[in-house]
Amino acid sequence: MVQETPRHRSVRERLAGRTYYLGQVLSDSPFTQQRPGFCDQFLTDWQAQRHITYVDPVVTTNDYHDPALLAYTRRFEGTLRRVIDFYAGLEPSQRRVDYAPPGFRIYEREFDNVPENGREVVLFADHSTTYSGFHMFRPDDNAKLIQIQSMISPATVRDGVHNQNNMAEVIRYRGYTLIVGMDDYRHPDEGVYAINLYMFGPLLGQKGGLVCRFSQNPISPADAVFLKELEAKE
Repeated sequence: MVQETPRHRSVRERLAGRTYYLGQVLSDSPFTQQRPGFCDQFLTDWQAQRHITYVDPVVTTNDYHDPALLAYTRRFEGTLRRVIDFYAGLEPSQRRVDYAPPGFRIYEREFDNVPENGREVVLFADHSTTYSGFHMFRPDDNAKLIQIQSMISPATVRDGVHNQNNMAEVIRYRGYTLIVGMDDYRHPDEGVYAINLYMFGPLLGQKGGLVCRFSQNPISPADAVFLKELEAKE
């Protein structure tokens, strides 16, 4: 049985009394085709915070110069450092961003739900008040990290302050490693508006991405088609 933590209680309280509707399923993905009802079951479990284990990162910092973060960039030279520099606003085209915790997180574990290909390194960073990002890397034969996949998720920082409604967390759920994003769409008084479930790895097809999307408003058939087309372009 999963031991309940303050995170479980906080999410359950934020979702209490709210109704969410399944807005989008990637019906052409092998994952959802082979697991009918997965999204509906996840929503039920997520609202009750059942079968949810939160995965802690190996590094959590809001300091670009944190020795623990630098240790990873020295260990894996190349792409990881460039991505971190991008988020820190140190590339010429980027402005400096003032981070509030968690800023940067690094996970090192079996992340893409394919144990046979070994462990991955995943970087999470808040880029701005608009979105945050997860980037998955895998070491090559020369021990350099190659970026395999990336995806955006809700921003957890707004105007330099941690947004209590939004979240972007890595979880274990019924044998899978997944990412959950909750977003108030910049209307904090209305609470959590949308819940998005993401996955890295090949189980969704050619790329990782969105598994399920829920919102407080039902999605019309026309909107469902539009979202489907939008997802295909990402």
